[in-house]
Amino acid sequence: MHRRLLLPLAAAGLAGLLASGCAKQSAAVRVGDQSVSQEELFDELELIVTDSDFRNITFGPEDSTPLSSLQGTLGPSSYSQFMIGAVVNQRVEYLVAGDVLEENGLEITDDDRAAIEDAINQALGNGGESLPPAYREDLVEGLTRLQVLQRELGDDEFQRQMTDALVNADVEIASHFGSWDPDRGGVVPPPGPVQAPGSEDDGGGEPGGAGSGSA
Repeated sequence: MHRRLLLPLAAAGLAGLLASGCAKQSAAVRVGDQSVSQEELFDELELIVTDSDFRNITFGPEDSTPLSSLQGTLGPSSYSQFMIGAVVNQRVEYLVAGDVLEENGLEITDDDRAAIEDAINQALGNGGESLPPAYREDLVEGLTRLQVLQRELGDDEFQRQMTDALVNADVEIASHFGSWDPDRGGVVPPPGPVQAPGSEDDGGGEPGGAGSGSA
């Protein structure tokens, strides 16, 4: 039985992702000393629009979130502001969740990871092995982070601590992926669609300061 694992559950505080140690000059998102490279982010965006099973568990079925709403107005090789904002915001939450775990002295176990792996295998028609290995590893680690946090803290405390952490986080976002609003602890989507790498006018931007979309 298919289950939505990422964006729908992220809204409920149940999803997570870990990505760190990327080169500073290629960072799309940076939270403290953790970062997500532009290559990683573009790979995730491409995976969502090209893999229907994965898209179904991230944004829901076609009748609720049409593929056209994820692709930008510049064509199939571009991504909409809606999609960019959702994916980038999710990435920030995943990185911040690691800090919340550490602050609470919580650790995740191999059994916790195995439970998430099983859920992914059940949700995807071809199982988790159909995902790129590096991304699958990050996905399992991140989903496990937030699930453990919610289990150990309880729903209300989990939401409170995550909200506080997001508002106080040191977040930087490359300008063409949007900007960070520290007042509400969320991403402001970019003003227009973003071209995939190699497309015409696919210009980049370096992360700016928290709350700033400037390079």
